Amino acid sequence: MSEHRMTGVFVLSVTIVTVALFFMPDMANLLVNLYFVPIVASGYRWRVRGAIVSTIICLACYAVVLCLRTNLIATSPDELVQMLSIRTAILLFVGLVTSIASMEYQRILHRVRRYEMDTIAALARAIDAKDHYTHDHSGNVSAYSVLIAKQLGLPPEEVALIRFKGLMHDVGKIGIEERILNKPDRLTMDEFTRMKQHVMIGVDILKRVDGLDLLITGAHHHHERLDGTGYPEGLTAEQISLHDRILGIADAYDAMTADRPYRKALPQATALLELKRCAGIQFDRDLVYSFIDALDANGTLEDPALKEHGPSASMN
Repeated sequence: MSEHRMTGVFVLSVTIVTVALFFMPDMANLLVNLYFVPIVASGYRWRVRGAIVSTIICLACYAVVLCLRTNLIATSPDELVQMLSIRTAILLFVGLVTSIASMEYQRILHRVRRYEMDTIAALARAIDAKDHYTHDHSGNVSAYSVLIAKQLGLPPEEVALIRFKGLMHDVGKIGIEERILNKPDRLTMDEFTRMKQHVMIGVDILKRVDGLDLLITGAHHHHERLDGTGYPEGLTAEQISLHDRILGIADAYDAMTADRPYRKALPQATALLELKRCAGIQFDRDLVYSFIDALDANGTLEDPALKEHGPSASMN
């Protein structure tokens, strides 16, 4: 929940409890306990500062109700002060305990995420180490995918997911024989059929690891094409998710601009022209140009003329 929305929820909940106290004095002893809700929420979201500030605000609102509804004060001034002091201590204690629990939860969550990131990074290094001719391919695809995602203005959590999908998109190559991965010539039809199985091997690996199930589609569908001639499922156009269309472009670009056993790396201009030529059949046209714009924005586009939206392939 965003900061502004959380603030709005806090103000609304405090207001509701305060108004209820004012109009339902007979239930005051019960309703005042509802101040725990915004205090606990504030302690969780804003830690110790939130717990203290929210407690002060709630007590101030309660004091205003007491002043306006004098019939709620059925005790002497000393007893009233004592009652408010006890209630303050209880509310503040609950808020502080919540804030401490929240900090511990965030610390544990951060550690778990670091373990997940380290696991993903280790797997990506293992993939690239096995395929001698695609060193750093997983990292490159991840970086190019993030570049496109940021160019599209996707939210940070989605960009992070795409980053991990890029790192894991070829995890299935761990199950492909090295003689095929590192063959110095073009693959035979049988070898290519075997190579295509890496997508399903990747799916099988990721679904067995808790926490990595969100990355499955990246491994499964990054070789699909808009015209339905990709693999493994022959998905078409909008059947392919945005993330997988992004990965497909990043994967193809890095494959073209990296050395292969049977050819040297292609120049950037040649690779981008190929992406543009296949836009509308293999790749999403808008995403191709978003990628080119992203390269231009970060200063790595060698030929600005490539930004021009020239003719591209069409499925029609």
